[in-house]
Amino acid sequence: MTSIVIKALLFNTAMLNALRLIKKRQDPIQTDDSHKIVYGIETYDAPSAVKQVHAQFKTWGKDVPRKHIVIVGGPLDSGPVFTCPEDVYGLICKEATVLYRGMQRLREVDGDWFIGLHEDSYVDTKSIAKALRKQDPSKQIVYSEFGCGVAWEYSPDNKNHTRNPPPGWVDFDKEIHQCDAVAQHGAMCSSAAFVVSRAALEHMTQGMTLNEFIEAHASHCPEKYEKKCQTDTTTSCLLYSLGIKMSIFPDDFRQETIDKEGPHYPESNIFHLAKFEQKEEIPEAMKKLHEQLGH
Repeated sequence: MTSIVIKALLFNTAMLNALRLIKKRQDPIQTDDSHKIVYGIETYDAPSAVKQVHAQFKTWGKDVPRKHIVIVGGPLDSGPVFTCPEDVYGLICKEATVLYRGMQRLREVDGDWFIGLHEDSYVDTKSIAKALRKQDPSKQIVYSEFGCGVAWEYSPDNKNHTRNPPPGWVDFDKEIHQCDAVAQHGAMCSSAAFVVSRAALEHMTQGMTLNEFIEAHASHCPEKYEKKCQTDTTTSCLLYSLGIKMSIFPDDFRQETIDKEGPHYPESNIFHLAKFEQKEEIPEAMKKLHEQLGH
């Protein structure tokens, strides 16, 4: 009888271990910390943009739990309430909305990081999750490419403030002066992606409703520039006003803008599919990129 009981216990233990192993294999989220990340996609209602978002769900977003993706704009908008115009005037509003919803979703899933994207962005989710393990979400920090919007007067290339700008230099500050801090120090260049710690988002949205946050964010785009304000510049002015640090991506992040030829740097993990004359080509290019990266 004792031997039968022992065999039964051993069998049950083996079965439990096997079930745990199966569950682990079926749940990649538990192995790469991607359950700590929420992705936000800013998009719009054009058919080409909708197809690009669908392509994101079929590629890099395929293994991301739906609750970890927030969409602002277009027919796939996550809701519950969407009040931004579906045109150039709505871009600033959408940026504020995706940040606010990102904070709400981080609270729901107990996440650490928010990554802001557009419909033509592709991210290597496992590589990004691995890279973010080295960073501290309790610090108020925003990572992105950096340096956009700086005035030539303050550019590091204008030594002693005596040089003329080089050919092709666009001094946005002369056209759109949104805040002194951006003119002097630069802004995020976040067309492909930007990464926000939970602590930074908590501080940004603290005590405000969505409409209040949209208004606070938009206050950094003066009315006379309403048609020209850039979303990353507007957000950067807000961050400066709140004392939230912005920094270039850490070394293990690599952003690349690609065309039909695909990626040129094997270490890249954030891609912007922006060099396509026909937006209709992007979904297929995203699928091809996904395959090239071995996913």
